[in-house]
Amino acid sequence: MTTENKSRAAVLVLTGLALGAALTGCKVGDTGTDPGGTRTNAGTGTAPAAGGTAEGAGGNAGSGTGSLARCHTRDLAARVGRLDGAAGSRSTKIVLTNASGRACRVYGWPGVGIAVADGSALPSSDQRVGGPPPHLVLQPNGHAYTEIDWAAPGAADPQSRSEAAVPGLLTVIPPDETLALRVPWSFGPVAEQGNFRVTPLKPGSGPA
Repeated sequence: MTTENKSRAAVLVLTGLALGAALTGCKVGDTGTDPGGTRTNAGTGTAPAAGGTAEGAGGNAGSGTGSLARCHTRDLAARVGRLDGAAGSRSTKIVLTNASGRACRVYGWPGVGIAVADGSALPSSDQRVGGPPPHLVLQPNGHAYTEIDWAAPGAADPQSRSEAAVPGLLTVIPPDETLALRVPWSFGPVAEQGNFRVTPLKPGSGPA
């Protein structure tokens, strides 16, 4: 091989090496973008998951109810406690029990009214007192209670006695419901047109 041919061959070899290095550099550069893509995807993927968990935890911590269904009238049973009071005022408690087979949530004040024994409503009203109400979860057979008070007709006031209602039933509408539970009433006449003061539902079955 002549000197000229050797020089030309050397130039071709060097050119080939430079081209190979250039191609190798592009490949490394492409590989270098993969971690960047992975980081971007991981950031986008984990952010909503973390946000969803935080929102769920916040809801549970704030209300204790999570995504539970509301306690409907059909899920509950009601009973009244003992009669208390003096000086023309009477009071008792109403206990709601979760009679369903699942946990449910309840929040607020029940509606309270009176009726005769056949279920026909008597004039009455209820006034919300106390609060704010707690968010409650009733497990199966769990309880929540409210306290109510009302005026009894005065023994020395014939007019108040003549105007008093004589209920046969107490009607209790759970919060956010429209259907009432009925409880037998044995606490005598109710004065002041059946006006009841009602506290928000609280956990448990209340004072003995």
